[in-house]
Amino acid sequence: MLQKSSFLEEYLSEIITTAFFVAIVGAIYVCFFLDWVKYPSYSNTIEYCYSPNHEYYVLRWQSPWSATTDQLHVKGTAKLYDKTGKLLYSSKTDLSEEFGPIWGDYSDGRSVVFYGGTEEPGWGYDLPSSPGHDYSMPNRKCY
Repeated sequence: MLQKSSFLEEYLSEIITTAFFVAIVGAIYVCFFLDWVKYPSYSNTIEYCYSPNHEYYVLRWQSPWSATTDQLHVKGTAKLYDKTGKLLYSSKTDLSEEFGPIWGDYSDGRSVVFYGGTEEPGWGYDLPSSPGHDYSMPNRKCY
C-alpha cells in the first residue's frame, strides 16, 4: 500500500508541475503575443476605420505588452470586416498612426491595402464590392 501512495504522490506532483508550466506559458502568450487590446490603447472607444462608403472597416488590435510600450512602432493585427461584422481578412502589421488602409486605390477600385510602413509592407485584399471613393481627400485613411 505504501508503494501505491508514493506513486500517486509522484504522479500528482508531475501533473501539478505540468499544469504550472502550461499556465505560465499561457500567461506569456496572452500578454506578449495575443492581440486583444484595442489600438490606440489610450482611446476610450474602439476606433473603426471605415471605407468611404462605410461598407467595410478595419479594426486594429495589439497585445497588452505593445499597449504599454512605444506607441510609435507598435506591432499588432489589423482586421478587415464588412458592414455586417463578418471578418474578411486579418494579418499582423505595424499599427502606427501614420499607417492604415488605402481604400480602392488600385486598377479595379475594389481593393484595400493596409500600408504598414517601409519595414513592414502590410497587406492587400480584393473586396467583393467597391469601398467607395473620396477624391476630395485622397490621403485620408478613415471615414
